[in-house]
Formats: sequence, structure tokens, C-alpha cells
Amino acid sequence: MKMKSVLFILVVTVVSTMADGELLFKRCAVCHGEQAEKKSLGVSAVIAGWKEEKIIERVLAYKAGKLNQYGFGSMMGGQATKLDDKQMREVAHYISTLTPVVTQVTNDTSTDEVVTPEQMEYRKFIREYFLENPKYGDIREANRLWESKSVDKNSTVDKNSTKE
Repeated sequence: MKMKSVLFILVVTVVSTMADGELLFKRCAVCHGEQAEKKSLGVSAVIAGWKEEKIIERVLAYKAGKLNQYGFGSMMGGQATKLDDKQMREVAHYISTLTPVVTQVTNDTSTDEVVTPEQMEYRKFIREYFLENPKYGDIREANRLWESKSVDKNSTVDKNSTKE
């Protein structure tokens, strides 16, 4: 009877830890995708399936302000400071269980990414937003500001084109 109780507690603990990691990952999913299958803002590495140690190492470096990969140091640092050590381990474990998406290799020898002027402007805006808001920056808020800026820009263009 005691063995069943101990086993039950162990299973519940493991499942609840995994569920916490999955729940905590929801804020990461905004940039990295629901299954960590996306390149954040189209430039970072896909993190699905990374080893827990690698994830923890990177998150700690962002948290300490020692990593600014892809110019995302402020954004990632702000997110990392919201996690305590236990939460960081839980998220790292969850990400490590996700299966990376395998992409089909083509005969295309081109390795350069084609980036439109609008994408470049967006990336610049995001970097500047997180430099100005390192602790409290939120990608959702940044995207809302970007969209409102785009709407304002389009209405100005529309008003100018009707004058001609």
C-alpha cells in the first residue's frame, strides 16, 4: 500500500512539473511558436528539442545580461527575469521534450534569407522597443504598437494620395 502511495505521489509530481513547464512556455510561444518550432522573429534558432542544460545556460546568460544573440538580449533578458530557477528548469524540460520540425533539404544552393524592407523595419522597431523597455518589454505590446504605427502610416499615405 505504501509503495502505491509513493508511486502515485511521484507520478503526480512529474506530471504537474511538466504541466507547469508547458504552462510557463505559453509566454515563450508568442515568439517561438506553440511547439517551439519557429525562429523567433524569423531570425533565431528553432529551440524545440534542445537539451535542458543548453536552454538553462542560455536563459541564465540572458538573465545576467551576458548574451545578446540576434539583438534579442533585452527582450530575452526581460523574459528570463520573470522565471525563478525552478520555473526555468520546468520550461527547459518542456522544450527539450518537443520534437524539432524536420525540413526537407532542397537542391537550392542559396543560403541568403530574403528580407523585405518592411521586415527589416519591423526587426529594427522590435530591437529598439526592447532596448527602451528591457525589464518590462512585452512582445504582444510591441506588436500592438507596430500595428498602430503601420495603421497611422497607411492613413497618412491615404490622406496624402487624396490631395493629389
